Amino acid sequence: MYDQYGNKLVRKAIPYQLYDMAGLQQWFEEMSAKGFLLDSFGIRTGIFRVGEPAPGVRYRLEPQTYWDQSLDYDKNKAYAEMGWEYVDFIGHYYYIYRAEDPETEDLHTDPMTQSYVFDRYLKRHLRAFFAFLVLALGQLAYTIGFDRDSLTLTLPNFLEQLVLDTQYVVPFLLADLWSLLVITPVVYFRFWKLWKLRDKLAMGVPLEEGQRRPRSLARTVAFFAVPITLWCVGTLGVFIPPYQQTTLTPDRPTP
Repeated sequence: MYDQYGNKLVRKAIPYQLYDMAGLQQWFEEMSAKGFLLDSFGIRTGIFRVGEPAPGVRYRLEPQTYWDQSLDYDKNKAYAEMGWEYVDFIGHYYYIYRAEDPETEDLHTDPMTQSYVFDRYLKRHLRAFFAFLVLALGQLAYTIGFDRDSLTLTLPNFLEQLVLDTQYVVPFLLADLWSLLVITPVVYFRFWKLWKLRDKLAMGVPLEEGQRRPRSLARTVAFFAVPITLWCVGTLGVFIPPYQQTTLTPDRPTP
C-alpha cells in the first residue's frame, strides 16, 4: 500500500481501547521511534508511513466535544505555530496532533474535557448493546415458540440433535443463551467500570498514570464468534432439508 507520493504505508490494529488517550499517544510515539510515522487513522487501525526512526516525535489527542465535531482551522493554525501539526481525527473521538521537536510546549487537556470521550463512547456503545439485547431476546422468544419440544429434550437427545440435525433449533437456543448469560453480564460490567471512570474525569480527577487499557482483537473475535457461528448454523438449518433415513423393506424396493 502506497500513498499518492509513492511512500509505503502499513496498517496496524490499535492495541488499546479508544478511550485510553495516553495509551494511544504512547503507541503512536513508539511506532514513530521504530520508523512508522502516523499518516491517517482507519477503522480501529492506524495507517503509518514507513520512514526513518524518529524517537523524539510526540503525539497528543484532543477530544472532540459531543456538540461540535467540526474541524477548527483557526485552532489548528494556532497549534501549528506552537509546533503541533494536525495529522488526522479518530471518528467522533479525537483530533490527532504531532510535534517533531521534543521541546515543543505541551498541549494540556483537563480531565473534564477527557470525559467527553467517555460520553460519546458510552452513548454509542450502549445503543448498540441494547439493540443487540433486543435482537437476542426476540430471537430467543421466536426460537422457543418455533419448537416447544426443544425444552423437553434430555441431555443425550439434546446433544444428538445439535450434532446430527442442523435444521433443529438447538443452535439458535445455544446462541441466545451464550448472548444472554455470557456476553450481556460481561458487557454490562464493562460499561459500569467505564461509567465510573467517566464520573471521575467529570469531577476533575485525572486517570492513573501508567495504567493502560489494552484492546485484544483476538479476544473480541473469540467472544462473539460463538453466537455468530451458532446463528449461522441455525439459519442454514432452516433452508437445508432434514435428513431422513430410508429403510428398505420387501414392499419398498430400492429407489
